[in-house]
Order: sequence, then structure tokens, then C-alpha cells
Amino acid sequence: MSEKGYRCTQSTPNLVRFESPTTFIELVYDGDRSFELGLLVGKTCSEASGNPAFSIDDILRLRLAPEADKFSLVQVTSSEVLASFVEQLAQMLRAYGGDFIAGKEQSFAELADQRRREVKAYAIQRDLRKARAEADTAWHRKGYPAVVKALRLLRAALTAAEVGKLEYAEQQSNLDN
Repeated sequence: MSEKGYRCTQSTPNLVRFESPTTFIELVYDGDRSFELGLLVGKTCSEASGNPAFSIDDILRLRLAPEADKFSLVQVTSSEVLASFVEQLAQMLRAYGGDFIAGKEQSFAELADQRRREVKAYAIQRDLRKARAEADTAWHRKGYPAVVKALRLLRAALTAAEVGKLEYAEQQSNLDN
């Protein structure tokens, strides 16, 4: 790492941190509870402003790497497996994250955009699960106003069948008025 301008700034049994003037790379291991191993990359100047680090699986998803699922949650319970995964994480970072190692702003911006999209998609899916459950219960009770209330704001994310149910519930609700 020193050839890329990095130096080790912290080393404990559960964390090794390397920093360049603009970027950091952390290898973190929760050897006390979950036995999860992670590799994080971030901008050193962004830590103070509250911008989070990105994980190797964030980078792999951005690059559409076939290995992305393999590194989303790595749990290791022996030193041999730990050493093997540390090497694999390093290989993935070299293969897919050279621009992050180099501290390229555009790459970090793309990753931040990806995270925002993923958070938004997750929130929509969460809201859809809740709305679908509420609408289903109301549908079986023929409580059409409750179906409309549950689904109306999520119309753009509904399936064609759900839009049909919503429109039917809207018609039935209008008949009741």
C-alpha cells in the first residue's frame, strides 16, 4: 500500500486502517460477537462531515461484479479462513476498486448515488410490503376506502393487478359517497 501513498495509521486485533492524503481503507473484524469481516473505503475528509465509508460489496455492486453476493456478509471463525478472506478482499479491491484506492472523486460520487438509489428502492419495497398487507386485509373485508388509502400513494410502484384493484376500490369508494 505504501507505493500508492498509503500508510498504516491504526492496527488493533479488530481493525487495520490505511490512509493516503485523501482516502482510507479499513479492514474490520468483529471477533467478539458476529465474526464478520469487512473492508471499507472512504474519503478521509468526508469522515468529519458525516459521509460514511463504503464497503467492498458496495463497490462490487457498482461494478456489477459477479462476486458481489459472496462478499456482502463474510463471517469467519478461524484464523485460516480469516487469512483467506483477507486475501480475497484485497484481490477484489485491486480488481474493482483501483479508482477508489486512487481517491477519484467521481467514483465516490457514483457510489454515493448508488447508495441513495438503493436506500430509496429499499424504502419503497418496505412501504409496499406494509401497504399490500393493509390493502389485502381491507380488500377481504370489502373496506374499499382503506384499500385506496393503503395503495394510492404507491400507485407508480404497483403491479398491473394491484393498479386494477386500486381502481376498482376507488370506483367502489366513489359509489359509497
